[in-house]
Amino acid sequence: MPAASPDQLASGATPAVPADPAAQPAAAPAVPEAVPEPAVIDPTTPQLKIKKSAQVSVLGYHDFSSGKSTNQMVINVEQFRKQMQGLKDAKLKVISMADYLAWRKGERDIPDPAIMITIDDGWKSVYNLAYPVLKEYGYPFTIFLYKQYVGGGGRALTVPEIKEMMQNGATVGCHSASHPFAPEIKKRSKGLPEEYEAFLQKEFMESKQFLETTFGQKVTTFAYVGGWYTEEMATRSLTEWGYEALFTCKPVRTTWDTPMNEIGRFIIIGNDPTDRWFKAATNFGGGNGEELGKQLLGGEPGPDGQPTGPLVVVKPAENETITDRRPQIEVDLSRLAGIDPATVSMRLPGIGTVPAKFDPKTGKMSYKVVATLRSPECSVHVRLRRKGEAKDDMVSWKFFIDQLPHYLPADAAPAPTVLPALDAPAGAK
Repeated sequence: MPAASPDQLASGATPAVPADPAAQPAAAPAVPEAVPEPAVIDPTTPQLKIKKSAQVSVLGYHDFSSGKSTNQMVINVEQFRKQMQGLKDAKLKVISMADYLAWRKGERDIPDPAIMITIDDGWKSVYNLAYPVLKEYGYPFTIFLYKQYVGGGGRALTVPEIKEMMQNGATVGCHSASHPFAPEIKKRSKGLPEEYEAFLQKEFMESKQFLETTFGQKVTTFAYVGGWYTEEMATRSLTEWGYEALFTCKPVRTTWDTPMNEIGRFIIIGNDPTDRWFKAATNFGGGNGEELGKQLLGGEPGPDGQPTGPLVVVKPAENETITDRRPQIEVDLSRLAGIDPATVSMRLPGIGTVPAKFDPKTGKMSYKVVATLRSPECSVHVRLRRKGEAKDDMVSWKFFIDQLPHYLPADAAPAPTVLPALDAPAGAK
């Protein structure tokens, strides 16, 4: 027997004696574990159904005023109230950010169509003016905050104000640390790599951690400043920086197939008496395709409310006057995500659908007019459908043809256009 340890002697415990293998009885054969019975599913329990064809329009607001709008990013609160009443009258359901994220994960269904409300920056008017209206209608909303403006005094929201709104339907998302616009980001990207990396960490990570610590809520959404972003920012946000959804300023609806780092928003212009962006976002009925197509040609609004450049670029440009009566028509659709190539077509009045070529890789479409255009005006209609949407979008515009050069003497007229040889039809010899 081995000697007892000091601890065993002090406690009076009896030291364990090793068993003699020869003196032990033979082990009983192992009894197989019982296989559990399969779970019985209650046939009365409804199965979860996810409507992947649903469409969501995300509204984007900034600042609010009780008086006249001072710029395009400020909306009068009574106009805002009319818009919220408009959602109610149209029976459009407003969903929360949590609803949207759960739908994209396949965990929860949402109404179709649906609206989300987002507000950028963190102006105090959100608490004083917009919040009472949203609370009155019972609409959830997301506030995209940037670190340097939280509790910054003056016209900035305070932490207690934000926390109160979070208890009544608000979700906090990130809007960077210092609110850098595209020129600032581009400038820093050309500097030392380590300094640019520190800049990205500050804007995307430190700001996120600050919001989570300050408000005790996990932050998984981000609104690009001015809607501008790089491929690196979009990729790393999902793979490294802990975000689940990132929002742009592209005025397009989000569907099941929308990339989670390129979710569109309709930025509402405060001093627009026509309310065109609000109407485009909320018009899920017929005719919206053509209206949206016109807006895509006009350009998406930037941080100052002015168009930052059209989402669809056409050549000849809208209302341009040209001299070539057999022009090359070009359409750049590369900024529109999720186009179904099989749905893209081009039609010219008086000619019909033409064999335009669309390259899904570049997003560009082109057609060389074969028949001489004899009218001084030409309209072009391009129809397309984005994946997951139930209706087509149509981009329509017109250009003009100056016919005078056609009748000028040969030495005064521009050189004639040399047409390329047409490809022979398949099977022709």
